[in-house]
Amino acid sequence: MKNILFISLCILCFALPNSLQCQVIELEAVIKDQETGIPLPFASIANTANFRGTLSNDKGRFRLLISKDDLKDTLRISYVGYRSFFVPLNEAISLKEFELQAEIAELEEVEILGRSARSIIEEVLKRADENYFATPYKSQGFYRVTSRKDQQFIHLSEAVFTLHNDHKEEQFRLDKLRALKDERASQGLDLGLRSESVHEFDFMNHLDGFDLLNKKGLALHEFKYLGSLNLDGIEYWKIQFDQKEGTKKAGYTGEFLIEKETFAIVQAKLALSEKGIEYYKYGDPATRALMGILDIHIDMTKDVYQIEYRKIGQRYYLKSARNDARLHFQSNRDHYDFIADTRVDYVVTGMDFTNSSPFEKGEYIRSKALIEEQSADFDPEFWKDFIVILPDEDFQEIALKIEANNQANDLKLQMEERLQKLPRSLSLRIDSILNFYNAKDLFNGVALIQKGDSTFLHKAFNNRYTQNSLGSQYRIGSTAKTFTSAIIMQLVEEGSLRLDDSLSIYLPEYVHGDLSIRQLLSHTAGLDEVLENKKHLLKILIQEYDLAEMVLRFCSDSLIHVPGSHFDYANTGFIILAHLIEEVTGLSMGENLNQRIFSPLQMKQSHLGLPSNISKVRSGFLYGQYEQTYPMQNIYGAGGVHSTAEDLLKWSKAMQEKKIVSDSFHTEMLKPHAAYSDWDASYALGWMIDEHYFGASKEHNIIYHPGTDFGFYTMFLIQPEEEITIILLNNTGEFPRYEMTDLILKELN
Repeated sequence: MKNILFISLCILCFALPNSLQCQVIELEAVIKDQETGIPLPFASIANTANFRGTLSNDKGRFRLLISKDDLKDTLRISYVGYRSFFVPLNEAISLKEFELQAEIAELEEVEILGRSARSIIEEVLKRADENYFATPYKSQGFYRVTSRKDQQFIHLSEAVFTLHNDHKEEQFRLDKLRALKDERASQGLDLGLRSESVHEFDFMNHLDGFDLLNKKGLALHEFKYLGSLNLDGIEYWKIQFDQKEGTKKAGYTGEFLIEKETFAIVQAKLALSEKGIEYYKYGDPATRALMGILDIHIDMTKDVYQIEYRKIGQRYYLKSARNDARLHFQSNRDHYDFIADTRVDYVVTGMDFTNSSPFEKGEYIRSKALIEEQSADFDPEFWKDFIVILPDEDFQEIALKIEANNQANDLKLQMEERLQKLPRSLSLRIDSILNFYNAKDLFNGVALIQKGDSTFLHKAFNNRYTQNSLGSQYRIGSTAKTFTSAIIMQLVEEGSLRLDDSLSIYLPEYVHGDLSIRQLLSHTAGLDEVLENKKHLLKILIQEYDLAEMVLRFCSDSLIHVPGSHFDYANTGFIILAHLIEEVTGLSMGENLNQRIFSPLQMKQSHLGLPSNISKVRSGFLYGQYEQTYPMQNIYGAGGVHSTAEDLLKWSKAMQEKKIVSDSFHTEMLKPHAAYSDWDASYALGWMIDEHYFGASKEHNIIYHPGTDFGFYTMFLIQPEEEITIILLNNTGEFPRYEMTDLILKELN
């Protein structure tokens, strides 16, 4: 297809329509397979009288707004491969579930009256003018665009709009928009849709730009007749296509569903062909030239479409579209290298054949305009008056997280302006950074900043809830993984185990015995995250388990990917490692920590679990309330450690002086094993190595590991060559630890 994605200091694009005004009744239900009860995603739901409708989401759920005047009409639910379901709307509004019956429609290998697959396609093109729209009309629609970076949402946008569809002039009127983007995670790339791209999903009315059915596309591809089938009493041909062998161009693979009587394509499924994806070039020549100037490189590694048409009268009109794409963004100048998975869902929610006049000037936006650049907010009541596709995720929660990230970035810019006006005293400037964030109630705890033998700041910060002091003990969350890794490396150096040993050697009862110790340490084992499994989490937060029970009951779920093939941060692996340590040494994890790390380094205020004297143990707060308590032993290995800023400084010094293990094992522990692109870092063995997040990484080696444990958030960072240590311990929830650390590093360097 013609490029749907684009860049001009902006990247990506997609789209489509909708609006409804009057007294309405809300119908929300789920669509399922009658026999299996499995939800059916992307099913079509529409009023047969006025064609107002929507699609089901990935969980089979939909919401349709129905005017009281429509109750006399009929609802149709359709899904390819199933019998269409019809029900009067006045009955449908009381139902919460609709079951569709699968229609067995095996392909028949029959003669097709001497026609080849290519001749069928040629007839499709010959009849396009009589099959698809001829006179202008308006359509209402809705689209949702999402972009993820390593499964984390970095962009959300949704629009309702009206299209003027006319072969002479296409127009896009935006009725409502909400959009949000993580400014830093998106690296300044503008994400969204151009208005002209909305129209281009209707590929049968834009054949010149469709590099599959235009002259160039027909020469590049070969077509194969698969057979005929009957759906809802209508005969269809199924035509498969792929680009020809040996063609050094980017083409498509997929299939068309073609109505036999009219030669109209009613459904298209297509994707970039593996035969030519390496030759795909993003953008037109002008866009690529601009990208070259800006040092922006984009590779498309996935581009999949599903597009459907519906018959109204004697002609076919676009009904819905879905596009899934994967883009690899790189820039040496701006130091980013990440993959974004983008998704667009679009549904035509209404048709108007009575009003064919164009919009007045000023009502519509220009064809190449980025829709997301128009005025937008993220109103939680966005869907109230419109037909939409229900979201699969809690977008409000995601929006709050993105907004928090953007606020942190804005505050960092404010602080950078303030620093320009301050004296050059390093202690004063670092103190100003910490005080700035404390005044915003974003940092409360203890900070310790050291370079060489000079301590530039060691200070406690409080708000109205906290009682922090210099000796306060905090849970340090995943920063404890650095201790677990160190003990494993000591055992390797002692010859008690090897990094590439399979777990089955030491834990014969463990279901995934083929996993290696190295894979667990580097989060490449393919383990599911135990603390994100809602089925397990409730039990883990309430009941105490020893490590053997934790591993057997909660760390033995099916793998989520092939071991060694992908990075997926999972506390699960480090809980298993703690159990492994206990089995190999015959000592508890606490005894191992005390004997191997805490006692030798004189870390007298560090403990696995609660210390016997809890006078200096601080409470954690979330949103001004005491955090939830839980049995800490359930996460030993991945967390569960209490420590102080002073003790963590001792740990930093031991790492800098390589006191934990000898040189070769120390080097192995800090060797990058996988990209952790969420944070522009590499993951070693229990340590993160910064690549591009902190500005100082351009010239200096930086190792670190943050920690999170309900109300406790930690940043523990070492810049070894310059003997820099940054320790930030906060007990009032999330704080802008990356932004604060970057500011401090700039001062220290």
